[in-house]
Amino acid sequence: MELMPQGLQTFNENGEILLDVSDRVQKYLGVALCPENVNSGVVQNPYLEEGELWYLIIPDSYPTLNLEGNTQFSYSVPTVTKEGDKLLWFFTTNHVGCRILYGVF
Repeated sequence: MELMPQGLQTFNENGEILLDVSDRVQKYLGVALCPENVNSGVVQNPYLEEGELWYLIIPDSYPTLNLEGNTQFSYSVPTVTKEGDKLLWFFTTNHVGCRILYGVF
């Protein structure tokens, strides 16, 4: 006797699988605000414990690029970690403000 597969799948118009319940789908949880030159912070969210952390850093501004002379600039980004239900971030240098969009998958 052959068993029928179990689960949930969605398909596009060509019959290709778009989503399978065995896929890991990301969940957006929120945004952490990192004010200019504030060196560290923490956000507590119980849903962080439901999966692996993902995040995206969006700066509030970018350095001015002077096309005459040196065309290189640097931008300091925070180190971001997860400890249980806490998202922690810290900078080691002065920086512009930024936002950290985060979630789990």
